[in-house]
Amino acid sequence: MNYQDFIEQEQFLVDCITNAMGWITDSKTDGERQAAVTALNNLRTQIAALPKIEKPKRKPRRKLTTIEKFDKKNSRREAIMAQRERNANE
Repeated sequence: MNYQDFIEQEQFLVDCITNAMGWITDSKTDGERQAAVTALNNLRTQIAALPKIEKPKRKPRRKLTTIEKFDKKNSRREAIMAQRERNANE
């Protein structure tokens, strides 16, 4: 079962629970109420039986080496200096 299937199944069970809770509040006799509670308990059992699937994680960013950090800072400085020169020439 992939993550998307898991989400769809989980959403279906949540909808079923919402319906069962509505049946409990709308029931007029004790028999109807008991049937709705039984259905709710069955859904709880199904939810507990769902496989535990973790959300797929993104790849962590590669850490920059010291040289790459230095180059990044220098390129920023150079870009700022070039922008200042262009502004001064205008």
